[in-house]
Amino acid sequence: MTISMVPGQVIQEQGTNDLVGALQNVPGVYAFTNYGIYEVWLEGKTPYAFDDPKFVQAGNTKKVVSIPRATGPIKIDGTTQNWPGIPPEIISGKRLVFGSNADGSEGTFKLCWDDQHLYILATVIDSTPMMSKVAPERLWAGDGLELFLGSEKLDEGGQLLFTDRHLMVGAPGSGTAPFFYSHSPQPYECEALVIPGGDGKSYTLEMAIPWEALGIKPQVATEFLFDLAINDSSNGTSRRAQLMWNGTDKNSGDRTHWGRAKLLP
Repeated sequence: MTISMVPGQVIQEQGTNDLVGALQNVPGVYAFTNYGIYEVWLEGKTPYAFDDPKFVQAGNTKKVVSIPRATGPIKIDGTTQNWPGIPPEIISGKRLVFGSNADGSEGTFKLCWDDQHLYILATVIDSTPMMSKVAPERLWAGDGLELFLGSEKLDEGGQLLFTDRHLMVGAPGSGTAPFFYSHSPQPYECEALVIPGGDGKSYTLEMAIPWEALGIKPQVATEFLFDLAINDSSNGTSRRAQLMWNGTDKNSGDRTHWGRAKLLP
């Protein structure tokens, strides 16, 4: 018998209706072909999928995050008072786009809005939390978040537009969080706060970004490009890993794979 035999010949010569079992008895099958493909074809076995975002092109489908309106005034204090009761978006360790491994890092985030601000509430699981000892323009190298937002030409990829925004927020410890606009015509105020987790392995970061800084006039059904990265450092001066909600580690210079956001009532 040779590997070129069709499945029917294999069954006939082996005298069985068990094709997979018959193939295991064929000399050389293990060496030259993957008989497991028949389990997929004939028995409904789920095919193996390799979905590591570092090796699979990201952004083939853009995720869309819904942003409901705040139910009342939002105070930047790490609590969920007047936040709409929606489940958070999850950024798991599988969304590693930079570094050799996530080492248990992951996070969640929620968004809401009012007429003045876009609000972000993120919780990060980190084995060495709040390690950030860098200057504002290098906040990407320490623990914290990066935000990517675009208000124009939502279907156009490539280099960042003049109106796109890239905002970095650091998590150096409990209290006011430093921030830096790396792609903006001028600095804007941004209220941000870091709250350590009680377990010593996490932190929460809440912030309010004025719509003026984003060049967006908020109203129900407004859509814009959006992405969020979690940066992880073990020493506070160099980035060990980066997780990305939708895009890639090239987000700071290429908007092609940013996700989207939509304002809800």
